[in-house]
Amino acid sequence: MTETLLFFGEGSDGVTIWTSRWSGSHLSFGPIAASEVVSLAGRGNALQVPGPVLFALNTMIFAPSGSNDLLVWNTHNSDSTSHWTHDVFNDAGNTADQFNPQGFCAALHGSQPLVFFNGTFQTGTELISVQELFSTDGTLGGTKMIPGPVSNLDPSSLAMVFMDFLDGQSGQLFFAGYDGSDYVLFGCAGSTPVAPVFPAGSGVVNPAYLTMAQVGPLTATQVGPITELSPKQSLFMSAQDAQDASGPISLWQYQEAGELTKIVPAHGVSSNGLQPCNLTPLLWQLQGAYHSALLFSGLDDDNNTGLWMSLGNAGPTTQIPTPTPHDAPSSDAGVYPFNLTAFDDRLWFTGYDTYIGGSPSERGLFVYDPVNNPGKATQIVHSSQLAFDPGFDAGWAGNGQTPAEGFGLNQTTMTVFDNDLFFSASEPSSGVANLWRANLTFDSHGSPKLTPAVVASVAQTGLRPFSLTTVSL
Repeated sequence: MTETLLFFGEGSDGVTIWTSRWSGSHLSFGPIAASEVVSLAGRGNALQVPGPVLFALNTMIFAPSGSNDLLVWNTHNSDSTSHWTHDVFNDAGNTADQFNPQGFCAALHGSQPLVFFNGTFQTGTELISVQELFSTDGTLGGTKMIPGPVSNLDPSSLAMVFMDFLDGQSGQLFFAGYDGSDYVLFGCAGSTPVAPVFPAGSGVVNPAYLTMAQVGPLTATQVGPITELSPKQSLFMSAQDAQDASGPISLWQYQEAGELTKIVPAHGVSSNGLQPCNLTPLLWQLQGAYHSALLFSGLDDDNNTGLWMSLGNAGPTTQIPTPTPHDAPSSDAGVYPFNLTAFDDRLWFTGYDTYIGGSPSERGLFVYDPVNNPGKATQIVHSSQLAFDPGFDAGWAGNGQTPAEGFGLNQTTMTVFDNDLFFSASEPSSGVANLWRANLTFDSHGSPKLTPAVVASVAQTGLRPFSLTTVSL
C-alpha cells in the first residue's frame, strides 16, 4: 500500500476529490480521473461537532456525492487513478432523497472492518426524515442501517476505542447519540446491539469530540513484532455531568473497565467549564522514555480559548502559554488553536495572531515542543507572511463549543504527509488559498525552520483545499 494524500479541491467543475501522485521521486497532485463532484451542504448535527466527510479504508474512499448520496471510490490497489472505479448509492432499503453521509469512522463489526457513519433515513407512512447510524463495506448490498433503541439516533463524533493490536479483533465503537431525551454516550462492540453506555440520568450528556488516547509515562513491551504500550487506551470527550445537564462543559475520561472520571484542572478554568475541543493525542520520547498527553483547545479563567495539555487521571491538566495575538482586546485574547496536528514529537497548530476591530481575524502557524521547549508554545509563521486556513473563517459563536458554519472545514486544512506538513494557506498579496508544503528542517537546538512552497494550485480562484487526509491505499 502507498501513503496517499487526499483532499477536497475546488476547480471549474466544483468541489472534487484530489489525490497525490508519484512519478519516480516527483510528487504532484490532481483530481481523480472522472472525479465525481461532492457536496458538503447540510453537514453537522445537533451538537455542532464536525465529523470527517472524506475517509478511506483499505482500498476504498468514502465521501458525500454531489447528489448527497454515498460516493465510494475503489482503487483496486492501483497507483493509477485511471484504473479506479466508483459507485454512488443510497442504502438499499432507504427511500430518502438525500442520504447525507457524514462523520465516517472505521470499526470492527464481528471480525470484519466496516465504515460507520451518520445518514438520513425516511421512516413511517409519512416518510419522516431521521438521522441514523449506518455501516458499509463499500457495496450497495453491504450498506445497512444499524438499529438503535430509539428513532432518530443522530450519531456524531464516532470513535473506535479499546483496540487490542495483538488479536486485531477487539475494539468498541462509541458515539454521541439521542436517546429520546438527551444526547448521551452510546457504544457497541463487535455485533452487539447499540445501547447507551450509562443508565438514564447517570454518566454524561452532550458528549463531543470523542478521542482515543494513551496518556502519562508509557511502558513499551515487545510482543512478537508488535510493540504494546501501557497504560491502555482511554476514551476522552467533552461533556456535561448528567446530574447537572446545564452545568459546565468539562473534560472526561472513560476507561475500558467502565471507570468514568471528570478531569478538573487545579486552577485557571472558566466558570463555564474547560469546554475542550479539538482533542489530539501527542506522543514523544525524552531520555529514552515514551511520554504521551492529550492536547486540546480550552477555556481559561478569563474565558480566552488557548492550548491545554492533560495527563488524564494519571497527572495534571494545565494550560500551555501561547503568544498573545496582535491588537487582541483584554476581554478576548485567545489564539483559538485550530488544526492540532501531532508530528515529530511536537504539536503543530494554526491559531489567531491578529485581531481586527476587536475580532479574531488572521491565523498563523504555531508549535509546541515538549522536549526542547516544554514551557510554552511558539509561533513560527506569522499571518503577514502566510495566512493559514483562508476562506473558511465564518467566525465563532461564543467560545467555540458551538462553532458557526464553516468551523468543520477549519479543522482539516493541515496534515502530515511524506514526512512533512501540508496545509492550506494564501499569500497576503494574492488572497487565494492553495496547497502548500512546509519543507521542514530543524537546527541543532531542535528549532524548526520552514521553507514553504505551493505544491498544488488553481489559477485566479485558488484550489481552496480542505479535509486533508493521509491514508494508505
